[in-house]
Amino acid sequence: MKRLIIGLGMGTLTLILLVGTAVAQQPEVTLRAGIMVSKDYPFTKGALYFADKVKERTNGRVKVDVYPDGVLGNEIEMFEQVKRGALDIVVTSPGNLSPFIKEIDLLDLPFLFKDHAHRDAVANGPVGKRYADVIEKKGEVVVLGYFGGSVRNMICRTKAINSIEDIQGTKMRVWQSSVVIDTWKALGTVPSVVAYAEVYNALQTGVVECAENESLTFTTAKWAEAAKAVALTQHSVTIRPFLMSAKNFAKLSKADQEVVRAAGAEAAAYEVKLEVEQDKVARDLLSSKYGIKVTTPDRKPFIERSEAVRQAFAKSVGAEATLKEIYGLAK
Repeated sequence: MKRLIIGLGMGTLTLILLVGTAVAQQPEVTLRAGIMVSKDYPFTKGALYFADKVKERTNGRVKVDVYPDGVLGNEIEMFEQVKRGALDIVVTSPGNLSPFIKEIDLLDLPFLFKDHAHRDAVANGPVGKRYADVIEKKGEVVVLGYFGGSVRNMICRTKAINSIEDIQGTKMRVWQSSVVIDTWKALGTVPSVVAYAEVYNALQTGVVECAENESLTFTTAKWAEAAKAVALTQHSVTIRPFLMSAKNFAKLSKADQEVVRAAGAEAAAYEVKLEVEQDKVARDLLSSKYGIKVTTPDRKPFIERSEAVRQAFAKSVGAEATLKEIYGLAK
């Protein structure tokens, strides 16, 4: 070994020393990811998958700590933290971004997608890319990918839904999104804004008769324990942006930025596949474990009565052409 070192030229030895110094000077980084749902939910598992890939590809130098169960705040609060750089990463619904990026609500419109294939064609194609650019420009965030893939349905505490007529006048839990509220009004319900963490009690006590969400939420958040019926309205196949603070992303080296982007894209693909699989399992549990009556009302009247809301929203944000493009991607 001594002979080898002695035989090295000064230029080669200097290069080795410089490379070694550069590697040693690469900073250790810890990123924090806030997730609203439980540790068992695919969002959390997707974030953990992302953390593993980043750790592996940086030899443990870049670490991602994942905080589920909303311990860092609700989705809107966490998104605001990400914008400021106080938090690094969040998964959130388009509706929660709408106070900052109004046009993003288009991706959360009920009855927008025909099926999973339609959703994927939008999220992974030119429409998804354009919206990522809009989010990055207006939201001061970087879009690492799109989580989602679950199908949203109605859940009711006592009332089985066999047709659209059965929901007329029903008090329906919604979240703070104007297009969601307008849609359920158009469908004949009486929308009531209830925070996510309070839905179980709202169903249990009759504050609302029905709510809507993924089957995974019905089981993991235990809404199914407070309900007797589920209607497969299939009004949404979810798209959930996986975001990182632009301020904190810019602090990473170019090499680390490439690692984070690549890991984000892979985590999104992993999460969507997992979410679709777990959503089906959860849907089966509704009847087999919880004894819930599951009905399949005709979707056509729901789609027809809510179409004016989709068209009006698209017009209000200058997205008529995008809405038409999305419809055209259905097979």
